Amino acid sequence: MSMLDFHIPLDEIEIRKQRIRNVWNYKKVDHIPVIISIYSNPWNYTIHEQYEDPQKQLAVALEGVKKSLQWVPDDYIPSIRPDVGCVVVSSTFGGELIYNKNMPNTTIGIKPIISNPEEIYKLKTPNPYKDGLMPAALERMRYFAKHTQGKIYLSNVDMGGPLNAACDLIESTLFYKMMLKNPEPLKYLLNMLTDLFIYYDQLLIEAAGGLENMASIDWDNTWCPEGYKGYVSDDICANIDPKSFELFSKPYNNRIYERFGAGLLHNCGPHPCVYNYLDHKPPIKGIQCHWDYSKKDLQKIADALTGRGIAYIMIPCDDKCWDQDFKPVTTTIDDIMPIYEEIVNIFSPKAIAIPEIRIDAARHNKEEIQNLYWKLRKISEKYAEEMKQKNMLR
Repeated sequence: MSMLDFHIPLDEIEIRKQRIRNVWNYKKVDHIPVIISIYSNPWNYTIHEQYEDPQKQLAVALEGVKKSLQWVPDDYIPSIRPDVGCVVVSSTFGGELIYNKNMPNTTIGIKPIISNPEEIYKLKTPNPYKDGLMPAALERMRYFAKHTQGKIYLSNVDMGGPLNAACDLIESTLFYKMMLKNPEPLKYLLNMLTDLFIYYDQLLIEAAGGLENMASIDWDNTWCPEGYKGYVSDDICANIDPKSFELFSKPYNNRIYERFGAGLLHNCGPHPCVYNYLDHKPPIKGIQCHWDYSKKDLQKIADALTGRGIAYIMIPCDDKCWDQDFKPVTTTIDDIMPIYEEIVNIFSPKAIAIPEIRIDAARHNKEEIQNLYWKLRKISEKYAEEMKQKNMLR
């Protein structure tokens, strides 16, 4: 039985998807996509309730899709995320889950289980049907797939990435010491984790009804074109140098991209390894990052992506964040247009940046959101024209 009670304009969505396919290949478009999605929770379900009850989580997700289709004039592609918490892969090794005190039952990490490099070699291969968050992840994916019937794209659960998972499992100081002085046990663990990522992804893809039903193979529900569903979260690369990235990220990321398609890499920011991002084997298409943690690196990102890469930049709306200087910041809806103008001024006409903005329907109405979209759209049309004039879009 489907829980869908609203119309999904498949022909219009195909037009939006083709625009994404075009910009990923630097082909001509009438405007660079501006992605706004709506969060809507009229029942005021808590995070705890949504984690415990798949029906409530799906209801909130579908209400957001419904509002987004009704309120956002263009570019939005329906997709939702089954969510059982982060650290899905690392949790299967049995570490104690750590919860966010402000949002009960929201996992933000696990307690490390490795305090000595030799313990890595004693790790047992987990059982995805019994261990950690994986059984819940598979159940949640099947539930979402059953009730959306292939009509709305599903992201994966929050998988993380091999280096992220290794950092979860190893005590923090030891993790970075091993990079510098004792890399072999770490490489052994990364190979083991990469095997698990591929295996778990295959199970979750099957639960989703096939890769064609998925936005990508990780938590980000940004729709990735066919053949580019591979996705790795690598926030740890914000803390390491390019040499370490080449040794401890790329070889393992490459295996995931080779298996599922070379799509996107996520790192909230900052970006000391940005010039190494695209040159995976196979080369990836782009990155996804966060405005507050990446704004000081925008020029470097634009330079690194020039003529071939895409940057999806999350711009928060009304959410309290911390910037690269660890200062609290809150971006309002009135701040979004000047932020987008700044992004375009840096990226145009060299590279493509796509803003991703999620807005709470409880705080802003349809008129406000449509006005914002058309203001951003006007900028994005000029952006596309500048790219075409410089022969960057062909």
